Amino acid sequence: MRWIALLLFLSLSGCVQPPKSEADVFDDVVQLTSGFKAAGEAFFSADTNWIVFQAIPPAEDQYQMYLARLLRKDGRITGIGQAIRITPPDSQSSRGYFSPDGVSIILAASIGKDRDTKSPWPTTTEIYRADAWQGAIAATEFSRGINLAQHALTRNHAYDGECAISPNGQWIIFTSTRDADPARPVKTARDADLYVMRSDGSRTVRLTTTDGYDGSAIFSPDSGRIVFRADRANSGIPQLHIADLAWNAAGDITGLQHEQPVTRTPSRTSAPTGTPTAATSSTPPAPMLPPRVPRATTSSS
Repeated sequence: MRWIALLLFLSLSGCVQPPKSEADVFDDVVQLTSGFKAAGEAFFSADTNWIVFQAIPPAEDQYQMYLARLLRKDGRITGIGQAIRITPPDSQSSRGYFSPDGVSIILAASIGKDRDTKSPWPTTTEIYRADAWQGAIAATEFSRGINLAQHALTRNHAYDGECAISPNGQWIIFTSTRDADPARPVKTARDADLYVMRSDGSRTVRLTTTDGYDGSAIFSPDSGRIVFRADRANSGIPQLHIADLAWNAAGDITGLQHEQPVTRTPSRTSAPTGTPTAATSSTPPAPMLPPRVPRATTSSS
């Protein structure tokens, strides 16, 4: 929706007024899920035929990851078909995300009975990638579910989560506590930074080093910029930030540049949404930063 671009412009100019109701922002709202204790953070596939979302089943206390096909009538989304769980028992999960070609899904999950169920930053959380997921679930009874969290891209004693794939399919951005201050016995939001890696899990690069939380990042449509939440003051009130990605001559991401805040509000900001989500059918506009010369990138497996 073009109102998102307008909101970003007005936010930067200090002129934005908060909407008074949901009706000022959305119309034709359709509830997609029911029967869960809670459900949210849903993302469309590139063809907008599927959504991946997290939800708490009635008999459990932790979020799990689900897939569901969208139902339509006369071109309008009317609901979803039966949802299929794609994370195993004794697990908890966060964001799931489709690759732009629709072949792969990535998700973050903490798996095993020894996981820390009380911490919002369980150190057993890793990022998983599942290829050919449509064929896998087609051969599965939906009521039984399937475990798509089997091929880990990250392997370390840290929280790796909040992952998203770039629109060109070559990079994954995520939040991690892997470089947390060793003097702190317990990892907290103060230790969370942004990282990128190739879509196969290689060439990991740390993007942020400032104390405080940096997370929930997504790429711009040209894969050259990011928008993310940051709580640099550790106030519990994260704000939206945007930044250009820095590249080397080989086409690898090396860091960030031209970072700037988009919001300066006294209340919490929601996680940015990159690929269309179940709450909006828009992608965020390219951040209003100095002109950037696109760099060619090499393909990865």
